[in-house]
Parts: sequence; structure tokens; C-alpha cells
Amino acid sequence: MPLVYLDYENNEGNVFSGTAPLYPTMPVYAKQLGFSSVVVGTIYTIFPICGVIGKPFIGAMGDRWKAHKKLLLLFETLIMLSYFFIQFVPGLPQANNPPTVDVSCDSQVSFQVG
Repeated sequence: MPLVYLDYENNEGNVFSGTAPLYPTMPVYAKQLGFSSVVVGTIYTIFPICGVIGKPFIGAMGDRWKAHKKLLLLFETLIMLSYFFIQFVPGLPQANNPPTVDVSCDSQVSFQVG
């Protein structure tokens, strides 16, 4: 199946989510860049809210200007570009002195982590 399937005869368009394999890996990538779980959770909360708010407006634009196919291709291109440019997001600065933890089970066994 292609990523974008357009049936021009019936004026239908289906977008097969080619970004679905990327979506579950984004939190892992964000953690590697140093973002906290709160930031990643906030981003994943904002995505569906924007979709719920934006879809009626985009649909109304397509209906008004009779440009469903153009809008579909425009937004698919924007999604593709946004996923491409994710690789250029810089990581958060890391501390020079990482925290260390001293673990002591008893007087004979002890080690330092960090």
C-alpha cells in the first residue's frame, strides 16, 4: 500500500499513516536528547488536542475552496518535512558533574555508581 492513496474518480483521499512507526519511538529519542518525561508527555498531550481543533478548520477550508487534494498533499509534505528536521533538534545541555551514588550493603561490600 502506498503512504498516500488518492482516488480521483470518487474524489476520496485516504492517508495511510506512514509516520506510525516513528510515533512510538519519539519519546525514546526525546529522552536521549535530555528531555524529561513531563515534557514528552506534554507534547504527546498537545498532538491530539491540535488534531481535534484543527481538523474541522482544515475541512472547512477544503470545502470552501474545493481544494481537498491540495490540502492533503500540503499537510502530508509538512509532516514529512517536520519528521526530517527532527534530526537537527539539539540536545539539552548536560551537567559536567553527573550525580554519583554510594551503595553500601554492609561494611565489606560497597561500590560507587556514576
